[in-house]
Amino acid sequence: MDGCCRIDCAAIEDLCLRAPNVRQLRLSGCAQISDEILSMITRSMPDLHTFALCGDRFDFITSDGLMAIARLSALTDLS
Repeated sequence: MDGCCRIDCAAIEDLCLRAPNVRQLRLSGCAQISDEILSMITRSMPDLHTFALCGDRFDFITSDGLMAIARLSALTDLS
């Protein structure tokens, strides 16, 4: 999903419901990512081991979103 600049909460919610066993997720350049979306991902995809969230505009992510990522116990690669 790299570069999907228009991805929204509903799309991520659908992904979480339909593919909870995802182990790699790349959302680089998806500027609409928020704390709510990160929380949804971390609750729904506990086996996520690779998570890419690179970019220069993540206006909707705060320390709460970063704490959600930190709770991913299987995470081995974060970028």
